[in-house]
Amino acid sequence: RTARAARAAVAAAASGGGGAPPVRRPVSAERRRELLDLAEAQLLKAVALGGQGGGEARPAKGRFAAAVSASPYIDLDTVSALRHPADLSAHAEAARRLAGEASRAGGYWLNGLQRPPHFLRSLRSSPFYEPVEFGWAVKLVQAFSAVRAEAAAARAPPKGASSSSSAWDVVGSRHDAGDRSLSSGGEWRELVLLNGDPAVAAEAARNRKRCPATAALLGSMPAASDMAERGVGECTFSALHGGAHLLPHCGSTNARLTAHLPLLVPDGCEIRVGDEVRQYREGELLIFDDSYEHEVWNRHPTDVRVVLLIRFWHPDIAPAKYAATKRAMRRAVVRHRRNTCLPPLDVSLTPPS
Repeated sequence: RTARAARAAVAAAASGGGGAPPVRRPVSAERRRELLDLAEAQLLKAVALGGQGGGEARPAKGRFAAAVSASPYIDLDTVSALRHPADLSAHAEAARRLAGEASRAGGYWLNGLQRPPHFLRSLRSSPFYEPVEFGWAVKLVQAFSAVRAEAAAARAPPKGASSSSSAWDVVGSRHDAGDRSLSSGGEWRELVLLNGDPAVAAEAARNRKRCPATAALLGSMPAASDMAERGVGECTFSALHGGAHLLPHCGSTNARLTAHLPLLVPDGCEIRVGDEVRQYREGELLIFDDSYEHEVWNRHPTDVRVVLLIRFWHPDIAPAKYAATKRAMRRAVVRHRRNTCLPPLDVSLTPPS
């Protein structure tokens, strides 16, 4: 009842009172700020109330459902994006602050720096993991020279193609379109090797034929190949061009981890995950949880940083649970995207042209 009443109050405020449907009219910048303040307050209040179910803490799912019902915005990133539509760094800072408040109130997340749409509280959590924790890491590092040679060769156009053609797509141009807005100051391209998305699966198969040693290596990693086949992960050669900065963002789930094997690294390349920054060095494997807020820099003015990027199932998830986890992940991400793109009061909050 509290959630329904809060939602009705927000709708009434947006429409001018009386609980009537939102009026489809532009609003002033001042009114926009007022509505966003109200949305934030209702969301945080609902998260806090959700933890007080008759003296017993409700499950995280219930708290999140209460927050969703009480606010016109399903998640904190949406509120922050509306506040800072042209400044992703400010957006991330605002989302971090709000998520921190929500987590302290007993909300869906545990940390303001880790706020994926799909979150499993039971999993071990750390921004970075040491490679020695993973049995396949030694084999991956030992294959560095062969993988590096294939990545370098793959940067040349395929045989018979013009010198201007490339199999390396701009990230977000063919799938995961939201990633396209993350790069600032330089290009971010990828050569897809494993991905179950029909939009790129055929091309990925061709790319694996060009990179047989890398393909064999990935095929020997079930946690990575399974995730890619299910369409919730991928393995790529990832190229960040000189001067590029991948802006702060959180991945979609903490059910996966990410490995970067640096292959070509100019000076000035580093990554921040959570509140920890590490340098890229060729052949030195980095394993991290991309559900934490993270950003990447290539500060070299011209040279490209290339890594082998591998997404794989979190080791705390048993293979028998992969299918169920994928279903839950997809539901959470679809819900997140739907409400990010189409919040109920979206039309009312459109600023004047």
